Amino acid sequence: MLEESNAEEHEMGSLNHSYIQANLAWLLKNLKIYSVFTKLSLNISQLELSDCESLKNEAKPDICIYPKMSIDCSRDIIKMSEMPLLAIEILSPIQPV
Repeated sequence: MLEESNAEEHEMGSLNHSYIQANLAWLLKNLKIYSVFTKLSLNISQLELSDCESLKNEAKPDICIYPKMSIDCSRDIIKMSEMPLLAIEILSPIQPV
């Protein structure tokens, strides 16, 4: 788990990764019909993912889009159980698929 964490931290520091993530999130947000989130924790424990052994009970895609929703800053959700309309993972040349 520590190796995965270090690899993700290293990959997140990439200039290209950051640029693509920021611009995609901005583009999707400007459509004004979605709520856009970055690095949102998704609770995937109830999904059938037998082909994806590397995923445990949580996924953190780079970008998620949901139908437009209001945000209550006094109440946070640590792991979303509702799956997004779209999840985007930006791959880098050093990231294993």
